Amino acid sequence: MSDWISIEERLPELVRNSAFSKRVLMYGIREDQSEPNYHTGIVTKSGKWLSYGKEVGITHWQPLPNPPPS
Repeated sequence: MSDWISIEERLPELVRNSAFSKRVLMYGIREDQSEPNYHTGIVTKSGKWLSYGKEVGITHWQPLPNPPPS
């Protein structure tokens, strides 16, 4: 897996003709939790980080690995 990327350094690219990114691995605090943790989710065109409909205060992210061969 690649290295963690600070959200201050770079954000994931948006999917072409859409308002959100591909799903990524994120590290931060989700709005319904009190401690930082790993999440998968997206970033929106407006800059909101979402994991299963909940907003997440993200500090770092990285692309998901490729799936295993079938």
